[in-house]
Amino acid sequence: MLFRSRLAFAIVAAFGAAFVITVPFATTPLPQFVAWVPAFTTAFIINDFITSTLLFSQFSIANQRALLALAIGYLFSALIVIPYALTFPGVFAPTGLLGAGLQSAVWFYITWHITSPLSVIIYKLVKQAKNKTSAPQGEMGFQIGLSVALVIGAVCALTWFFTARHGQLPEIYLDKSRLSPLANVAAGLIFSLCAIALALLWIRRDSVLDLWLTVTVCAWLMEITLNGLFLTDRFSLAWYMGRIFALISSSIVLIMLLSEATTLYAHLARSFMRQRAARQARHVAMDAMAASIAPVLDRKSVV
Repeated sequence: MLFRSRLAFAIVAAFGAAFVITVPFATTPLPQFVAWVPAFTTAFIINDFITSTLLFSQFSIANQRALLALAIGYLFSALIVIPYALTFPGVFAPTGLLGAGLQSAVWFYITWHITSPLSVIIYKLVKQAKNKTSAPQGEMGFQIGLSVALVIGAVCALTWFFTARHGQLPEIYLDKSRLSPLANVAAGLIFSLCAIALALLWIRRDSVLDLWLTVTVCAWLMEITLNGLFLTDRFSLAWYMGRIFALISSSIVLIMLLSEATTLYAHLARSFMRQRAARQARHVAMDAMAASIAPVLDRKSVV
């Protein structure tokens, strides 16, 4: 655990160094590399979808509703990024697909970044309540299926509202480059949720998952700080670095889950090999004992 803690601290320190280096140049406009949006979102969707699948699997084994809440959060995050990419201005259409308007993509972004720390907060609160299910495997499968269906339904409903009713959305972008003061309010809300999630994780960090969620939330905080305080235009350095922080944060828990699964598999494999070696040793000892007893029995039979 000490090595993991030091590694987590080193990663957060690297995040902090990258953040400090970025801040003086955060408002610098960079070339509009539009292909970055589908590339970044595709990688993000894959990471969060696999993470949610692994968390659902752990829930089915450990019977902990806290894991279910976290899995739902990661699944929602993976799915909400799809309409975000489709409605992003200039990627697939000048104002985005699905009949999107100027406010559609940014409201997908805000919803995505509100639900992510909120799922971590719910995860910690439920975990501290030590809420374990005693449901049979079939009922747990029903809970997972119901959760997936509700998440898909919520994403579809939000997609319809943010596109078909984009004219009713509060203005975040005044035009393609200028942000309204409401953007700072949204950033402040997201920052507050991330800070609460980080505090809950820090106060009672009692598992490896909590440790790496702490690192993830730190990346979220740096992303929203860049986008909230220094974002003056899309495709600025702050915008690109914010998406890089988001992409890295989506990989942290996934890598941890895969690493722990690999470690557990290796431990089980070594245990199996030791047991097989012990059985083979007993068989050899029994064969040697039988071989030593056989001549004695033969002599007795002759007599």
